[in-house]
Amino acid sequence: MNKFLLFFFLSIATQSVSADANSHNKADSLLANFDYSAAVLYYQQCTSDDDSLRVFRKLALCYRKLGDYKSEISSLLRIVPQDSLQHDDMRQIYYSYSRLQDTISVDIWGKRILKEYPFDGDITASVAADMMQKGDFLSAKTLTRNYLDNDSLNLFVWRQYGYSCYLLGDYETAKNSYIRLYKHGWNNYEVNLILGICCGEMDKRDEAYSYLRAADKLKDGKDFTVLKLLADNSFKLGLAFESATYLEKAISIVQPDSCSMFHLYKKLGETYFETRNYEKACNAFCYASKMNPDHVLTYYNIAQMYNGMKDKENEIKYYRLFLEKSDKLPQNEENQELITNIKSIIDIIDDRNQ
Repeated sequence: MNKFLLFFFLSIATQSVSADANSHNKADSLLANFDYSAAVLYYQQCTSDDDSLRVFRKLALCYRKLGDYKSEISSLLRIVPQDSLQHDDMRQIYYSYSRLQDTISVDIWGKRILKEYPFDGDITASVAADMMQKGDFLSAKTLTRNYLDNDSLNLFVWRQYGYSCYLLGDYETAKNSYIRLYKHGWNNYEVNLILGICCGEMDKRDEAYSYLRAADKLKDGKDFTVLKLLADNSFKLGLAFESATYLEKAISIVQPDSCSMFHLYKKLGETYFETRNYEKACNAFCYASKMNPDHVLTYYNIAQMYNGMKDKENEIKYYRLFLEKSDKLPQNEENQELITNIKSIIDIIDDRNQ
């Protein structure tokens, strides 16, 4: 190869390296200024350079900031060989699969991380929570207990350990775990609720009452579970008046909003009517009438559904109910015409029955 050709190829190579370096620097600058979308475009131009591992990680970071977790995972999995994946890389893959609710991949990567890094408290707590969500309470307890035998300071793991004990009915151990959280300032709803339940199950009624009152206060007296527990606990303490008060509050919470229920049942009736399922439409309109007895047209709708079912007796019954309440309708020509028509229908049927 002559000197000219050698110089030509070296020149091209130098220009290519320079271009990659410029793209890399530009991408880093954009990333530092939070322009993640633009940074992605420049990092994609650098994936073949000598610093490709760093580029893939930066690219993954940009995708994570943009909420594109699938592309983040793809970028990190481009790091080869796979044993080049660092601890933080695997954690980001795990959390991204978690955000995508890919439970199978979450399980795979959680186990892989804990096999290589058994003292990763964040992943330990997360994997334990996932186990409990799947109903495997004992495995969650074993995992967190093994971790705590080596690191007794991680409160996130203590929380999952305590909750697994609670779900397994080991109330004393659960209480001791949550007391540890409480002493470190975890004075939230969950902690007070679990402590209240555990103390109640251990017949420590006064303690249970104190914690449940705190949980009730944190929910502004609007949590059905806490109110019911307070009612039960108060009754066992001989506080019948307080128990009745909590029960009345609990009942008021579970009672449906009649206005919302009326509109839902009315819409359900109209929907079934469109499918010509008159029986189900009739049932829905009847429920609507119970939610709002003064809505006059509902009785007309019920009568129409009975007409569709060829049930003349109930059809007339609800036409009469419609007429009895028709004075509550707005006074306009349309309603007056409807009232006149219904009266004519009833008169015709009455004449036939004579």
